[in-house]
Amino acid sequence: MEEFRRKNIPVSWVLLDDGWSDVDRKNGTLRSFGADPSRFPKGLSHTVRLLKDEFGVKYVGVWQAFQSYWNGVDPNGEVARRMKESLTRITARRPGRVIRPESGDVRLLQAGESISERVSYGEAMVFEE
Repeated sequence: MEEFRRKNIPVSWVLLDDGWSDVDRKNGTLRSFGADPSRFPKGLSHTVRLLKDEFGVKYVGVWQAFQSYWNGVDPNGEVARRMKESLTRITARRPGRVIRPESGDVRLLQAGESISERVSYGEAMVFEE
């Protein structure tokens, strides 16, 4: 942002891409819905305030996979602990769990139904073991 400022390049919006989430980077699983504490020690709201107040950014967004993260949810993480009552095991191409976030209802995938089909309609979050 400093370089943009020095070069008089206006920035009205910023999208924080993959890398802001609290994830287990080795396993590619989501730990919590918050920001990575090692990358954002003062929290995501501090970063947003800094971008807006210091650099005049109008809009700040974040990238978020609707199905949790590349390899699902960390079974020992906050998301798994907080949502464990809403999770169930499923058999798919890879073992995992599915949750329907809008209702809390859980249903198994039907034969021939892919996880990506469910996720693309916003129905499912995939939780890998």
